[in-house]
Amino acid sequence: MTIEEKLKHFQESTLMAARQKSEKILNEYQYSLNKQLDDHKKEKENQIAFEMKVEEDSIRRENNKELSKAQLEIKKRLSKRHDELKNMLFSELFELVGKYRSTEEYKELLVNQIKKALEFAKSKPLKIYIDPKDEHLKQELEDRANTSLYLSEYEFMGGTRAVISESNILIDNSFESKIAELKENFSLDGGNLNG
Repeated sequence: MTIEEKLKHFQESTLMAARQKSEKILNEYQYSLNKQLDDHKKEKENQIAFEMKVEEDSIRRENNKELSKAQLEIKKRLSKRHDELKNMLFSELFELVGKYRSTEEYKELLVNQIKKALEFAKSKPLKIYIDPKDEHLKQELEDRANTSLYLSEYEFMGGTRAVISESNILIDNSFESKIAELKENFSLDGGNLNG
């Protein structure tokens, strides 16, 4: 082999080794770049997913806030309307009670309340009060129930109240207390009156 041939062979083998080394370096670099690109894509996808979740949560919270606000407004309007209807209903009830107090049935009711109070008290001393507006009925009620009655110092919309002092018992059959109890327990549910 001549020097030229040796030199040419050396040059070819060096170039081939350099090409192989260069190709290997390029492949490694390409692999590294591809890996970095994949990692970058995954990182961006995770970041976008996180940002979307944060945005969804924010929108959900905002929607819940708006929904709560709307529900509160509806509840306020319903409560206001409920109170208006309740007041109208009890206004009518007061008017009907006023009319009822001028009937014979009302007198019968008072006599029955007085007799039941007397039965309950048995032989214990008892004071039975009637509403001051029923003063005109006092004598008739005393005669029919065969007992003494007292006029209350304040009005209680009709009915009777009886006190057994020695037992600290109040028998409250006044319309005022019955209506107050009705009003306290009153509710309108889906068109049904409860109370």
